[in-house]
Amino acid sequence: MPRYNSAISSSLASYGYTAAVVNKKFLYGNNGTDAEGVQFKPWQSTPLPNLNNWDPVVSLFNMQKVALDGHTLVNRSKIDCLRVYTNVYGDRTNLLMVTGDATDDEAPTVLQYTYVAATRDESQIYWPCSDGSPSGGPSNWDGGPDCGKIGSVTASNLDRWTKFGHHVLYCLSEELADDHCRLNYSPTVMISTGLPTLLTFLVC
Repeated sequence: MPRYNSAISSSLASYGYTAAVVNKKFLYGNNGTDAEGVQFKPWQSTPLPNLNNWDPVVSLFNMQKVALDGHTLVNRSKIDCLRVYTNVYGDRTNLLMVTGDATDDEAPTVLQYTYVAATRDESQIYWPCSDGSPSGGPSNWDGGPDCGKIGSVTASNLDRWTKFGHHVLYCLSEELADDHCRLNYSPTVMISTGLPTLLTFLVC
């Protein structure tokens, strides 16, 4: 079931989301209409969905355009961001993960732009912590948070949270629409039927 947001001009499956890892200067980029002056770093990426009337690049720069308007995207603290985006059954929406600039004169930069799908095995909950260290390993290799153990994350882990070797400052999360659908699960249904395929369902 698709969801629509006219501000960001994206149409995506309600249980997945697009995510971009960008530096602070990207937020103050040109005018949100094109890629002029923006550096795109190489990355490994999940293929973006092929949907009618949706252009992923246009969507990315529309996110840039509204990043600082104060209401389209919600500024989440690092721990809140981790709690929301490591919960495959939560109300996850499109995301800009903002990192510190490596140098004062670094250009607006997109470190990654990807689609994070929800899966029944919850494998996508590890995305916020993956590709964290400069060596390519998860962020906890360098003392950052472990996305599989959110309850044990400390202030020190959050201070050392990195994506692609850049420290994560905060997240900008798309404001949840009233008609947003979410994935829920019912242990009662699963236990009573014995069918794990009924574990997850959409609530709209």
